Amino acid sequence: MKRSSALLLLMLLLPGFLSSGCRLFLRLPDEITDARLRELHGLGEIPEDETWWQTRDRRLEEQEKLLFRFPLEERWSQPFDDSRALTGAPLPAGRSLYLTVPAEGLVRLNAEDGIPVWTFATLPGETCGPLAAAGDLLVFATDAGRVTAVSPDDGPRVAWEVMLDETGPGRPTADGGAIYLPTAGGTVSALEARDGGLRWRHRTGEPMVAAPLADRERNRVYCVSLNGTVLALDAESGVAAWRYDTGSPIRGQPLLAGERLYVGCDDGRFHCLEAENGETRWIKPTGAAIRTPAAADGKLVIFGSWDGFLYALDQRSGRTRWKAELPNRIDLPPVCIDGLVLLACVRSPELRALDIEDGRSAGSFKLEHLDAWFTTMPRLSEERQLFAGTSRGKLLALAEVIEEEMTEEEASRARFEELLGRRRQQGAGTGNTTAGGGAPGGQRRR
Repeated sequence: MKRSSALLLLMLLLPGFLSSGCRLFLRLPDEITDARLRELHGLGEIPEDETWWQTRDRRLEEQEKLLFRFPLEERWSQPFDDSRALTGAPLPAGRSLYLTVPAEGLVRLNAEDGIPVWTFATLPGETCGPLAAAGDLLVFATDAGRVTAVSPDDGPRVAWEVMLDETGPGRPTADGGAIYLPTAGGTVSALEARDGGLRWRHRTGEPMVAAPLADRERNRVYCVSLNGTVLALDAESGVAAWRYDTGSPIRGQPLLAGERLYVGCDDGRFHCLEAENGETRWIKPTGAAIRTPAAADGKLVIFGSWDGFLYALDQRSGRTRWKAELPNRIDLPPVCIDGLVLLACVRSPELRALDIEDGRSAGSFKLEHLDAWFTTMPRLSEERQLFAGTSRGKLLALAEVIEEEMTEEEASRARFEELLGRRRQQGAGTGNTTAGGGAPGGQRRR
């Protein structure tokens, strides 16, 4: 009777185990025919060998090691002028951190504690813009049209300085021995990184606010304008290679991923172009303006729209893989780090993390002041710290909260130190203390 009951129970459970792909029955990938399951497990052609489960587990373990974990903790913060937002992204370089503060100039800080090392002040009445690294030099422009290259290891020392014909240059881009600067008046200037000499100047007559994008493989520079134009220029001569008209203002730097160029517009359309000739591959409409650059990770291109969603599209087809609802419009480009998408919304005190596979929430970090928000995209240093500026003029250093297993010896020492501390507090001879504090193999925060 017991044997027949067990057999009946096994017959009832067996179909469920098989349909779920339970590894107890060694279900192989060639038996998985459901399209959604195949996409979930990243299956293309059906593998011929029987090591699929083992390779999948190894991939998951490697991803687990790389994942930048939330929650984050604040390692330090450095306040500047709380009435002016930090708009230039910080630049980590070894144990130093460089930042342009609008009202102060170029600042070098110690990356470990945020203490300023020196400040290179701008001229009175001039406001400096974002920073670009050109080899060993740091380059920035002011609203007066002054472009300055500073050697940070010499004190600092001015390597060269030039004045542009037009005021209000945009964000500089440094690549291939040249520095490219757009202006609101409609020109793109290419300066030699070594001495600031003018390599070429291209006049479009179309105002530009986004940083140019350098393409070293094709020897091109891509510029976008508020008139809705995408322009590909030869990096050596400044001659136009091709031109593409979107019909709507473009405010964010284009993204180059592989052979394709991606750009969003104020009319809510996201364009995918061939980098070689500017031909349209696909266009994705959204519900509102797209005013920030996109990010690429693997086969995905990710961008935010003012319709309140973050989109993840397939780079080749433009098909939506997922979209995540946001609490407000996004004014900063998303950042992809180790399987996560980091983003910050305007007037929101949170830095959010989403899983890059499905867009689900993976945690967040909230600023101390709820009336502040992030105004620069976070930069990751080699020491695995994130640096970002806020609307209240503060620079933050954020790091992972890492839990470590304590060894038996460390746990014993911790109990002893706790016991000793109690006895010192209560006074000798009370005889009223007991050993406390956790079992061996506890956890500690670093």
